[in-house]
Amino acid sequence: MFNVFKGALMVLTRKRELFIWSLAFPILLSTMFMLMFANLDDATAFDPVATAVVADAHYDEATAFSSVIDELGEEGDDQLLDIRTFATVDEARNALTAGEVIGIVSVEADGTPKLAVSPDSGGLGVEQIGRTILDTVMNTYVRNADLLASVAADNPLALADPDLVEEALTHGNATVQV
Repeated sequence: MFNVFKGALMVLTRKRELFIWSLAFPILLSTMFMLMFANLDDATAFDPVATAVVADAHYDEATAFSSVIDELGEEGDDQLLDIRTFATVDEARNALTAGEVIGIVSVEADGTPKLAVSPDSGGLGVEQIGRTILDTVMNTYVRNADLLASVAADNPLALADPDLVEEALTHGNATVQV
């Protein structure tokens, strides 16, 4: 077996065309692919969205909403928001215009959460993705809060079972592998 390999290698090294296509080209190509795809994991890394939170009396009263925002801002591998708290809306707007944050999350006097985002820069970039994430978080919270409020109004006993509430709020898989 070794003699066959040795003979094939000697034939490949004597003819320049065979040497290039059978040895040099695959080594060159694999080296080039390694260099091209070396930083692929770093390029797809996600940075949390810089979000200004107006921590006033209305925000403190909306305990459900504030706990959701705090949970999404907890440090870890699945951190979604980079929370920066401000006392007033004007301070948060100054941070938004300065480019320190992508959006402002606040709570109205009636307890309704409000989102203000930076103007659209036209294009798909990190800011656009951050605006979309903030919009999705806010829409999901409002939709789930409305769902629970309507269920509580129609049938308050349905909220007694935590498994049922969790099932109502989870979004199942849209696809099934067959």
